[in-house]
Amino acid sequence: MAGQVTYQPTEADYVAANRAGFRASLRRWRTLRSWLISIIVCAAIGVFAAYEDEWQDTPWMIASITGWGLIAIPICWGLSYVLIPSRAKRLFRQQKTLHAPFTYGWSDAGLSYQSKAGTGQIDWSDFHGWAHGARTYLFYFNDNLFHFIPMRVMTEDQRADLEAVVTSHGLSKR
Repeated sequence: MAGQVTYQPTEADYVAANRAGFRASLRRWRTLRSWLISIIVCAAIGVFAAYEDEWQDTPWMIASITGWGLIAIPICWGLSYVLIPSRAKRLFRQQKTLHAPFTYGWSDAGLSYQSKAGTGQIDWSDFHGWAHGARTYLFYFNDNLFHFIPMRVMTEDQRADLEAVVTSHGLSKR
């Protein structure tokens, strides 16, 4: 079980990788916990506001302020998702190392890479996790930093092989 692909990254690949990374971040328990805490804080603010108003219109006040907690963060997430393409394209243009061909290989030894910027071999145990979107595979070093391999450059057999190697080494899916 080993494979290799060579490709020239594109802006579209980088956008897809960043979108997949964002979607993966929304599935983390930490993200849900933050949203729940914001709802609780908003409810507490509503209770405090109702107390200051001598408990007049208490249900309405608590519900409306808690409602802001329910919708404000998802609205921010939505705006962030909408802005990913412009940000990712700008970052792609800035990072000249992404403008040259990359070769990635995978085996039981880990993930290897080669480009004009350097060559390396990363053990599977050194990765924090992995994810895939509709168009790309992501291999995380931490919650935000990743290597990516676009699916467009892989055959179905290569995709299946890569996923089999990654899962056989116990890398957690994000």
